[in-house]
Amino acid sequence: MQISKTDFIQYLGCPKSLWLLKHKPDQYPHGEFSDYMKKLTAEGYEVEAYVRQLLKSQADAGTYSFQSIFQTDRGLYAKADVTRDNGDGTINLYEVKSSTSVKSDGKHDQIKDAAFQKIVAEEAGWKVARVFIVHLNKEYVRKGDIDPKALLVFAEVTSEVAEVEAETQVEIDNAVTLLSQQGIDESSCSCLSLTKTNHCDSFRYFNPVIPSPSIYSLPRISKAKIAGFVRSVFAATRFVGDEPTLMPLGQAEGDYV
Repeated sequence: MQISKTDFIQYLGCPKSLWLLKHKPDQYPHGEFSDYMKKLTAEGYEVEAYVRQLLKSQADAGTYSFQSIFQTDRGLYAKADVTRDNGDGTINLYEVKSSTSVKSDGKHDQIKDAAFQKIVAEEAGWKVARVFIVHLNKEYVRKGDIDPKALLVFAEVTSEVAEVEAETQVEIDNAVTLLSQQGIDESSCSCLSLTKTNHCDSFRYFNPVIPSPSIYSLPRISKAKIAGFVRSVFAATRFVGDEPTLMPLGQAEGDYV
């Protein structure tokens, strides 16, 4: 089963959500995550056009390739925005982003993105020497035609990628193992402990006993209150046949809403 970089990002957010997408695509509710990734992809293509323009104007233009594909025997798949053949048996990888800095936290960790690309490229038989994130220069002010050289920043992240590479390798291995399973526990997902903005698209599928609206709709809600709410919901859940049914929570629910 193929695992792309986008799949891996989804796995990091909610492993079970990726399993559902791959094994039961007809039941997968495409939502905010899907829209978010489409937006990032579209913006990335716009920036990549300026990267191509800049690199094709350089003296070493012939060493660069665009949208190179790396595939492994176990299904890992990566499409590098830009690669450079260094002429010594190694390549450089370039990830093009529409951000104005290198992002290493939050919903989209660009260092993890690059680490995934490097791992897949090397597992496919290539030796990666250096890794770069190409992003927009936040200080750039347009005067007339866009100047790609002034617009773009080539930030080397080779050392940052090395720091998370072992961790990323374990996560990739775990993702491959999860997707090899034909069935999983579908009674809940890890997003229960997260705020609403961090929920996977399939939150309602995996957590049907959570009422709507619920505590997740409250602004600036703490993780402690979310944990208390989840405990109260599952403590008040019973099963009718094979179906979970939420019993009245009474004062218990009121303590958390």
